[in-house]
Amino acid sequence: MFRVVDGGVIRAVTHPNSLDLPAWPRLSGDAAQQSDAWRAWLASVWSQPWVVEAVEIASPDLARDIARTISGHGPKPSEVRRLVVSLARYLLRAASRPTPFGIFAGAAATRPGATPIARIGELHTTTTRVEAAWLEAVITRLESSVPLMKAVPVVANTLAYARGGRLVLGGRQNLDAAGRDAPVEVTVAHTAAVQTALRAAESPVAMGVLASKLCMTAPAASPAKVEAMLLNLVTHRMLVSSLRPPTTVADALGHVVAQAAMHGGDHIGETAPVLAGLRAIHTALAELDELPLTAYERRRSLRAAVGSLSTTITTAVPQHLAVTQRLDVDVVLPETVSQAAAEAASVLMRLAHRGPSPAWQHYHGRFVERYGPGTLVSVTELINPNIGLGFPAGFRDAPDEPATGLTARDRALLDIAQRAALTGTSEITLTDAMIADLGEEPDPLRLPPHTEIAFQIHASHAADLATGDFTLAVATLSRHAGALTGRLLPALPTADRDRIAAAYAAIPTLDRNAGPAQVVCEPMYALAGNVARIPAVLPRTIPLGQHSTGPGSIAIGDLAVGATADRLYIMQLSTRQLIEPRTFSALEARNFTHPVARFLAEVSTWHTTTPHPFSWGAASSLPFLPRIRHRQTILRPAQWRLHRTDLPHRDQPWDSWDRQLTEWQRTYRAPDRALLGDTDMVIRLDLTDPTHRELLRDHLDRQPDAVLREAPPSHAFDWLHGRAHEIVLPLAPSRAQPEPSFDLPHPRSLAHRDDAHLPGAGHWLYAKVYAPAARHHDILTGDLTHLWDDDPDQPTWWFIRYSDPEPHIRLRIHLTGPTSYGAAAARIGRWVHRLREAGLTGRLQLDTYQPELGRYGTKPATAAAAHAVFAADSTAAITQLAAPHLHPLAATAASMTAIATGLLGTHERAMTWLLDHIPRQTAATTPAARPISRQAIALAAPSDRWAAMRAAPGGDRIAAAWLHRDQALRAYACQLTANDPSVDSVLGSLLHMHHVRMAGLDTSAELQAHRLARAVALRHLKPSTGRP
Repeated sequence: MFRVVDGGVIRAVTHPNSLDLPAWPRLSGDAAQQSDAWRAWLASVWSQPWVVEAVEIASPDLARDIARTISGHGPKPSEVRRLVVSLARYLLRAASRPTPFGIFAGAAATRPGATPIARIGELHTTTTRVEAAWLEAVITRLESSVPLMKAVPVVANTLAYARGGRLVLGGRQNLDAAGRDAPVEVTVAHTAAVQTALRAAESPVAMGVLASKLCMTAPAASPAKVEAMLLNLVTHRMLVSSLRPPTTVADALGHVVAQAAMHGGDHIGETAPVLAGLRAIHTALAELDELPLTAYERRRSLRAAVGSLSTTITTAVPQHLAVTQRLDVDVVLPETVSQAAAEAASVLMRLAHRGPSPAWQHYHGRFVERYGPGTLVSVTELINPNIGLGFPAGFRDAPDEPATGLTARDRALLDIAQRAALTGTSEITLTDAMIADLGEEPDPLRLPPHTEIAFQIHASHAADLATGDFTLAVATLSRHAGALTGRLLPALPTADRDRIAAAYAAIPTLDRNAGPAQVVCEPMYALAGNVARIPAVLPRTIPLGQHSTGPGSIAIGDLAVGATADRLYIMQLSTRQLIEPRTFSALEARNFTHPVARFLAEVSTWHTTTPHPFSWGAASSLPFLPRIRHRQTILRPAQWRLHRTDLPHRDQPWDSWDRQLTEWQRTYRAPDRALLGDTDMVIRLDLTDPTHRELLRDHLDRQPDAVLREAPPSHAFDWLHGRAHEIVLPLAPSRAQPEPSFDLPHPRSLAHRDDAHLPGAGHWLYAKVYAPAARHHDILTGDLTHLWDDDPDQPTWWFIRYSDPEPHIRLRIHLTGPTSYGAAAARIGRWVHRLREAGLTGRLQLDTYQPELGRYGTKPATAAAAHAVFAADSTAAITQLAAPHLHPLAATAASMTAIATGLLGTHERAMTWLLDHIPRQTAATTPAARPISRQAIALAAPSDRWAAMRAAPGGDRIAAAWLHRDQALRAYACQLTANDPSVDSVLGSLLHMHHVRMAGLDTSAELQAHRLARAVALRHLKPSTGRP
């Protein structure tokens, strides 16, 4: 199912799990009596230089407080205890959490090879950057300088949009005066001057040049007023200055310095000192990264210098340096590891309880309902909640996803968990039969284009990796390749970085003809910028709200969304190429990722099975869950959930709490060594140690429960010299993805908000008559076809049945002019009133009509011809429904063959088309009964204008309706050109809509009608062609 792609990365702790530290201090007892012992422990640990540097980088405030406490200026005893707890947690994390963080853990590239290697040296290096939020404050200060900004290029923000006389930018980073970091929506008046400025800044232009252009268009405006307006647009980020580094730039500070200097910042009084300070910081950071980690004093001196310089530039945000460590390791992984990882990912995909996202499925349905398949909608218009569909449920500022009920998979897993708890089983080994029961073999068309697996290897020696004598323990499975490694690429050596980037770029797209493009966008929070700088891995990028317009950039305004029957896709309008947006970030999707970036990353692949680690589903919150294993792979470790209420209250004596914890361990068979935490924020506890038990109690004092997962055996990481680690390997499907099975629409089929016809404001009346599906037959076969008999204008009209949100009949009526709307609406109202009197319906709704631009052709003449076909097919369907002696299935199948004949021109071509395009064995359908088949075969015979049909009771009216439809189909076929949808696509849609008119939206019934139509075609062709 999957294959490993070259581009592996190992993330590992810097120090082995056997840290040389003083004995843990007791945390219980009287704080005043323990205070001196706590201070002594802090001083002992603080005597180790690596601890000081690691904590100073991770939490400068904690490091400062510890230093003050050791020097005798410390706080009260309870605060000393807090410092001990915080430092103890950092030290435990240093030995157990491999996520790169400061110098506690780092990363390096792995290599494939026949002979496994696991070398760890001491020459680790760092890549140090300024705090993202601090740099944001610096840029804001520089952008307040009018003399500098006159020379700085600005560009219109592609995420801003107009709403009710205001220009709106949602999800903009915002650091307030108190340093609080929260995204906000900002607006400015969308005046004529602002509109002119944004149009002129569609490409980068110096703000001074832009001001001059605006003054020329509005001579009455003073230059100072124009500059103030432009500066306000920059402040609100409606204009993005080149001072703001795109998130593909790793050295953000260097970018700011270079841009400010390039545009004269060194020669402006208010910015020159700032630039000088920034250069000094940049130089100090470069020197810092050249130093070995053992040069503690010099490194500490440089960090202090950077801190002092930072406060002279801005104090709006404290300067906390962001450090990524590159490990001095050489890890070579043999094929046995790759095979085990690929197999584990394949099993997890089979066990995935998340198929296509329900929220995206609903969104797709809304798209098809409003715009129709084949219609393109610009991304910016589609995601606008006021005029488009907005975002799917579950996105930021969108409704939550609806809760799902208990599934068969949930019930099976609850059964497994309950049996394991009752029988004392700590491990469940999945068999192929169990996997088949819990999941299913994914459809190749539903496989994601790529994913990424992170895992640990448990082995005694590196050589064991080659022989397969190891256990692979899965940590996670990412939605896309590069999620866990993208931010680490800048810290890797150039050769490794280029190799991994090339591997990512070479991963095939979901559709073979699609082009990948990297979404480039700031995170929602400024602080998240520390982990959001990812180099340009792909040759094409989609910059969002960025000052990035170089070669390969695709503007969001050049992207549109289209739909097929079961998916959505993105097309670049200027090239007519499918685009598959990708991200290389692990930022949490709803709160930290900009919703536009998330939308682009998911819209092309939502219909695939979502990769994710093994989930217990509804059983996840049970007190105990056993280990899940498949062969040599641990898919999920055993887990215990300890509730605060399981143990005595925090005001009870320690001894009582401690005894109860021991009893809980005995009852639930919980191990002594466990990982505390249910995300990657874990610490390893040894519950035989009183201090670790006290840390657990401290956790429960702050949280309602504690998730404990079994820790790897003490010797598990011996092959890597005792280092906790995760290896991350990108994966792609082992087989090539199929060609896209749909026609790309012409850009002329791009929908616009003005295409929608509002009630009373145009030539269309769109009515919905709500009634149970069982009453639709009575409504349609009443006097609907005679509704316009006394109207001299005789408008074109047609109907379809629909079921969402409730069953109803949709009428679309093309009026002769907008003044006809009132009379037509009154006519419809009188008709529905009669239906209500007859007890058939009780509700009428007049709505906005959105034409399906791309499904049947975009030219006015082509659309008019298509409308004539819809109207004729509606009459034919009603006439068929009104014939009591014809079986509806036989009439539908025969009518389908007549539709194919009318569009394709000859009966033989039509029958051949049906044989070629309807599968021989339509899944999950049974053949029609013989009398129905015989009736359909006879009715479909075209000789003498459907003589067999005319001979049936009421058949002459049906044949007349078919003849009228046949004429409309031939006229429509003459209008279709190379720029319209293909005949295959159009005919498929016409057959689908005919069945909808006859029977409503019923997939199984439609498949049965298709099967019968194919049988008719086979019988009609067989005498002349001999086709099977």
